[in-house]
Amino acid sequence: MKKIKQFIMFLFVVILFFPSCKNPLEPDVSSSWDGRYGTLIINGDSARSVDVNSITRCLVWVSCDDFSDVVYTEAEVSGGVASGIILEKVPVGKNRIITVQAYNESTKLSGITMRAVADINTGNNSVTVNWDSTPKGNLFQALLSKGVEVSALNQDQVDSLVSAIPETDSYLVDVNSIAEDFSASGLKAPDSYKLDPGTFTANIKGFEGSLTVEIGDPSSVPGTVSGESVSIENVAPGVWPVIVKDSTGKVVLETTVVIKSGEENSFGDLTNYKYRVYLSNCIWGTKKIYYYDDSGNENRKWEEMPEMVTTGPVPYYDLNEDWVEPGKTMVIFYGGSDTNRYPANMEDGVVLPAGVKEATFNLNTKEWETSSSGGSGAVEVPEFSFSPSNDKLVEGRNITVTFNPGSLAESGNLAVSVSGITYTEADFNNGILTIPYDSLGLSVGDTVSLSATMTNSLYPLGESEFKTYTVSERPAVPDTFTWDNVLCYFVLTDRFYDGDPDNNNCYGRVNKGVPSVATFNGGDIKGLTEKLDYLQALGVNSIWITAPYEQMHGWTGGKDNQFPHYAFHGYYTQDWTFMDQNMGTIEEFRTFVNEAHSRGIRVVMDVVMNHTGYDNWQDMIDYNFGGFYDDHEKYNHACFPTNGQYLKGDGSSWGINWNIFENGWQNWWCSWVRGFEDKADWPTYENGGYGKPAANLDSDPIKGSLSKLPDVITEETKAVSIPVFLKTKWRRELNNTTDTSYGNNTGYKYKDYQLPSVSNVDWNGKSGDWRTDNKGAPADYIIVWLSGWVREFGIDGFRCDTAKHVEKSRWGELKDACEAALKAWRNDSSKSDGGSGAKDWDESFWMTGEHFGWTPNMSDDYFVTGKFDSMINFRFNPSQWGGSGSSGTTPSTSDWASYASMFSTSTDGDNNGNRNNALSYISSHDTGLHRPGDQLKVGTMLCLLPGGVQIYYGDESSRPAVDSFGDTDMATRGFYNWGENTESVEHWGRVGTFRKFNPAVGAGSQVESGGTYLRSYTGSTGENEVAICISGSSASVGDLYGDGTTVYNWYDGRSAVVSGGSVSFGGSAGTSNPWLISDRNPADYGVEY
Repeated sequence: MKKIKQFIMFLFVVILFFPSCKNPLEPDVSSSWDGRYGTLIINGDSARSVDVNSITRCLVWVSCDDFSDVVYTEAEVSGGVASGIILEKVPVGKNRIITVQAYNESTKLSGITMRAVADINTGNNSVTVNWDSTPKGNLFQALLSKGVEVSALNQDQVDSLVSAIPETDSYLVDVNSIAEDFSASGLKAPDSYKLDPGTFTANIKGFEGSLTVEIGDPSSVPGTVSGESVSIENVAPGVWPVIVKDSTGKVVLETTVVIKSGEENSFGDLTNYKYRVYLSNCIWGTKKIYYYDDSGNENRKWEEMPEMVTTGPVPYYDLNEDWVEPGKTMVIFYGGSDTNRYPANMEDGVVLPAGVKEATFNLNTKEWETSSSGGSGAVEVPEFSFSPSNDKLVEGRNITVTFNPGSLAESGNLAVSVSGITYTEADFNNGILTIPYDSLGLSVGDTVSLSATMTNSLYPLGESEFKTYTVSERPAVPDTFTWDNVLCYFVLTDRFYDGDPDNNNCYGRVNKGVPSVATFNGGDIKGLTEKLDYLQALGVNSIWITAPYEQMHGWTGGKDNQFPHYAFHGYYTQDWTFMDQNMGTIEEFRTFVNEAHSRGIRVVMDVVMNHTGYDNWQDMIDYNFGGFYDDHEKYNHACFPTNGQYLKGDGSSWGINWNIFENGWQNWWCSWVRGFEDKADWPTYENGGYGKPAANLDSDPIKGSLSKLPDVITEETKAVSIPVFLKTKWRRELNNTTDTSYGNNTGYKYKDYQLPSVSNVDWNGKSGDWRTDNKGAPADYIIVWLSGWVREFGIDGFRCDTAKHVEKSRWGELKDACEAALKAWRNDSSKSDGGSGAKDWDESFWMTGEHFGWTPNMSDDYFVTGKFDSMINFRFNPSQWGGSGSSGTTPSTSDWASYASMFSTSTDGDNNGNRNNALSYISSHDTGLHRPGDQLKVGTMLCLLPGGVQIYYGDESSRPAVDSFGDTDMATRGFYNWGENTESVEHWGRVGTFRKFNPAVGAGSQVESGGTYLRSYTGSTGENEVAICISGSSASVGDLYGDGTTVYNWYDGRSAVVSGGSVSFGGSAGTSNPWLISDRNPADYGVEY
């Protein structure tokens, strides 16, 4: 191996702690200093195989076992030198570990980490940190990571540890083995703690000229290859960057490799490597790439295409010199049929980007993601990220730490320290840690720092990241809300975020069982509360949650009995007057509502009046309204609560052989619901039977049984008794202060889940406790129970499930009850709004309804008799999904025009201040997921659509479909894909935020001027005018703003002055970077960029 060039690094860092000093290099000792802290001076020098010009900044921190507060600082580095750094409040004590980590801008430089160990005393302290001090520093860091109290080590112990360190490169000292042997009181000879270095070989043929191969381990030196290969020896074990440069110094390939002790490592044979093409976000079963020259079809080479490489996380093709001519060559991506190809047949191909050696073509965005870094196929290293991402923590906002383990599949220990609190890996949920603001004891103007560390076999000494925030006052943001401009986020609570794992298996439910497509997956109200900052950043002004009240406890057979179908979605009601324990407690729900309100987000509850949940084993046995057939044992059925879950009936089917005889029916819902399935011909209860027969659903949608569900007799007007099983349930649970059971590990009591606001209600001429007999007909009870959630929490609106299957007059009665309940909550001094100010809001209660297939051109009586404010619009995704590919249609600019005309002038059917409106969506839990490939464009066109708009959770992040087991609805109901497609999420957030604070977007009239869409609004929140430009280099805004007016692009925060009736923000607008123009300054609304 030929030694080409020796890079020298001289790193000199001076860190001082003192209140003030004229010359920072000459610290002054003051006897008035707090005796708990001292001054640390670090001096260091050494030569190393590192290019000092790559080091632009460094982080320096101090750690030990007897303090958890973060002590760190950073400094600029020039020529390998940093000086004049002040490190504040280093705790006095023994064996403090000082770490210096080098960075290139924001990129951590792997391997350029030096450490030392020092005792800190009151006053000035001095220590040298260099490569010679690093082995001892690394050893003490290893001891610390293994739980050794290094601050308590005596001098003899320190001397024995130091004597075990071999004389070798600092990165070849096996400090973890020394630490383990020390803990086991069995230190060995120093030479036994030398790590065998690895060898890295690069096989590269066919390049003209010579190449330089550099590996980031500071103990190695670069190698040059002008023939077939080069081997770099003496490489320390670890995760290192590899850079390949041509003879001009240009980087032609950059990747990351894992080096293992004593092994030879390689990034493969890149014979004739000329160009690498990655293909991402491709769902085709067959993936091919075809090439043709743009000069004509005669130069096609279809059969000679190289084989696709699929061993990595993203498939790719290596193109040799006979194939590739970047900047001219065109390619076609092909999935086995003409419908699975891009570009389409007879359209021009895509041109390979010039000036790089590889690129990724994203089939979602239809754009190249060019890079010389090989990021798609390289090792993805673990990393932490923080939210907020800037250095400002708005008062009351939680801190979120996200850990991405990368592609190394290496488990490890996580630790986050802040304000004297240390969080461990157990506190992370799906890689995300939420630190409540209230736990930090902060005030406006305070500064808080936190550290996040990951330790595993590839990073045995830990990888740390730091963040410092200054607390700023929460701005007083004007309330621009109107239901006419609603942007509603629809979330299946169980599938969003698990904030409390202890409630995942309540009532003995299977959580993420097998198969798990329709089990409870852990999402809950606490999880929603933790993610309200995410929703606020997304710009939504309301959140539609699935029903939080108690669902049936057991399961029914799902899709031809292939899986157990639980009520995770909230549509199988058991008790409207209790919280479902999987969702959380009454007080947790109150906190959620108040926290949402404090962010200006209205809360919409999904409610069901048409039907109840299915009969199921668990409820039958627990509440004594059924059991098994005599021959059930032959099916190997497991009876709750013997083992807390149900088994497959005969080993292959999740079918259930129900046993509700007539006496079982009488003890269940009895006269509240109709007979269905084999019970449809039972005699009616007027004739001594137990219900009413169900009609044919197609001919009578009111009296039919939807999906064989128990249909509530909502047309009944006679008073009825409370169902027997509910009486049984309430006798056990109402005001019960014993712990809940059936798998709930939270320690809460039954009373913690019961809804208070149904025990003393005046409604429809009846008053008192609505958990007693003969207060009204079934629908009357349900109306009082549902409005009780409004009376208790100040719920802002309902989404009414299966609206077409209930009399419109009943929906109108529900609306009246909720209007009265909302007013009662606002006037009830015993009910707190948590300081959100929601009691001062004056908008009316809001209802939207689901009539499957409804579109705005349908004429009906929902808005007058039903008193709905809007109906869900199926126009853009009308039918049930086939389960493959994408579903639905992206709104167009012609839709913008027609919807603005329709909804800016619509009437108010029930005279409550809200226009008759639609709630438009492009994805839903009952149809399909709209994933056409360009989710940025989808976000622009949907979120700027006039009228009401619904985002289905994951539209913004391209949440993928999941295995449905044949039930295509289930394919749309997977768990939220946290941390993915962040660029798309940010885009949707920018567009949504513009809409949130500019009601003209959804509620205004529209005219088009030279390709710019001008919208104007006058209403309950005042006047507002906006312009939207999605193409071109200037926007025609003269009809809205006069020359000289300063306007703002809410997409990126830039401002410009109108001149000649137009305005420009540089470059060109597009659906992926729209110009969202308003004369309102985003800063006045607390919006930051």
